[in-house]
Amino acid sequence: MTVDTKMPILGTITMREYVLGNKSRTEGKTLGIFATVWDDGVTLYSYTDKTNTVTIKNSTSKSSADGGDEKLFYKVSEGYDLTVKKETADSWLILCKKSKDNPNENLPDKVEVTVAKGTFFPISLKAKVVGIGITMRDISFGVKEDYVTFRMEDYPDADVEDKRGKEK
Repeated sequence: MTVDTKMPILGTITMREYVLGNKSRTEGKTLGIFATVWDDGVTLYSYTDKTNTVTIKNSTSKSSADGGDEKLFYKVSEGYDLTVKKETADSWLILCKKSKDNPNENLPDKVEVTVAKGTFFPISLKAKVVGIGITMRDISFGVKEDYVTFRMEDYPDADVEDKRGKEK
């Protein structure tokens, strides 16, 4: 999935997220710096091209493999009134307007979710919160194990900072 975050002054930050069970890989670029983070639920590895450094830490992830990759979107419409805004041969565009009786002030007032007809899985999500626009697109489920697994041999010239056990 690709996440575009539009922020005043900073512009757009684009990140690509890959998930397989409890493992993930996040790639992002902002202000000319490219970074990648791998998290297997036990160890978090991060690499940035600016410093050519791999940092290793204990994971603080609370994710688990139960429920699969699609669990990210479980109950996404809870607290919203739903309307099908548009229908194509392959998908529905669903407008989720925050219910008047929804007490959660942190949720966006509206969310647009595009759902694939064949799988009933979301393929994009768009929302705006406190002036920050967020678009999730190119959502797909299930990637190869190699793609979410960190391999030190892919960074033979990088400096390594192992911070496991040194975190507070």
